[in-house]
Amino acid sequence: MSNTVVKYGQQLFDDPFLSPHDNRALPPTYRGFSLASNEIKNLTLKGGTVDGVLARGMTTVSGLKTEYGGTHVSQFSFFGGDWTRGDDTAVSLYGSVANNVWQQYYLSATQSIGDPKTLRWTGALNYYYTGVIGDKRQGPINNNAYSLALAGTHGAHTVQFAFQQIVGDQMFDYMGQSAGDFLSNSLDVDYNQPHEKSVSLFYSLNLKDYGVPRAKVTMWTAYGWGADGSAMANSGTANAGSYILNDEPVHGTHYEFGIVPGYTVPEGKFKDTSIKFYYMYHHGSKYYADTTSNVFRLMVNVPVNVF
Repeated sequence: MSNTVVKYGQQLFDDPFLSPHDNRALPPTYRGFSLASNEIKNLTLKGGTVDGVLARGMTTVSGLKTEYGGTHVSQFSFFGGDWTRGDDTAVSLYGSVANNVWQQYYLSATQSIGDPKTLRWTGALNYYYTGVIGDKRQGPINNNAYSLALAGTHGAHTVQFAFQQIVGDQMFDYMGQSAGDFLSNSLDVDYNQPHEKSVSLFYSLNLKDYGVPRAKVTMWTAYGWGADGSAMANSGTANAGSYILNDEPVHGTHYEFGIVPGYTVPEGKFKDTSIKFYYMYHHGSKYYADTTSNVFRLMVNVPVNVF
């Protein structure tokens, strides 16, 4: 009705809590209601409530769980909005409730100045607050997580530096099967352990200016330090084991780097087909939650007009 849409069923969500992973041919979908309204100029309001998920690689709907704690959630609900002013300013504010586990709030603000033909600067803040609610099924939670990023673009080149910190004795957690972590250093791993600090450096090159239209290369590296899971590991709560690795509380440093070249076919029979190759390496120390890994991934998306 008018500029407002309400949906019910298995569906994709576009919000800071339930956005889907895009690393499978069929992304996860959530079962429930959603609302999206554009009645007010420059403001999009969104809300929803879900009680099940069709996970990646699965054929039946299962119950909701938290990503790291693995705690069952009977119902997850959210509401919020995105406000924009031209191409330079954007602000988002959302709140959510995972029944008997947590309440979580999200704030983001982005501001750009300048022209990319000369130099364009973009600053971004992303912030989550997570607090315990109801039956405290995942134990005590009082967590602040934020990231600050500054990017500069000149022609085909973009460089970004980001700093991220988790303030609290618990890890920053989000809903399972989602990519519900919009912090700047949510990369191959999330840099989300208690008290952890991290920095990252990105570089992207648009090869259009070098005679290869719709081709792009992105590279990054990140380093995390200061993780300390001792408070929860010694708390005696049911999920204390999530903060213990190799018989010690989670701590230590880790780092990663990655490169993603990509190309989108500009015309012809396979127009808009995208091809991306991912290589990501992560090195985790003995007592850090994420272990050492090598990831190689090829993603080819071919659009098909059915109707």
